[in-house]
Amino acid sequence: MTDFSVFMLSNDELPVRSGPGVSRSMPGAATSMYHLRIKMPHGTPMTVTMKAESPKLAQQYAEARWPDARVEFV
Repeated sequence: MTDFSVFMLSNDELPVRSGPGVSRSMPGAATSMYHLRIKMPHGTPMTVTMKAESPKLAQQYAEARWPDARVEFV
């Protein structure tokens, strides 16, 4: 039988880049829908629709979710 032991590193020291106000709008905020194209360095581009208070915040939320991607509006 093969041993499938796994060594896992803790991510406690990494800054949090998700949650309300970082990768999505705060609950109860007045938002609109924005369509963005996410282009990963080594992957197929995807189109997402996200809620945000402004276009600038929509871009910031997308960059927080996909830090290595190029974000543009559709």
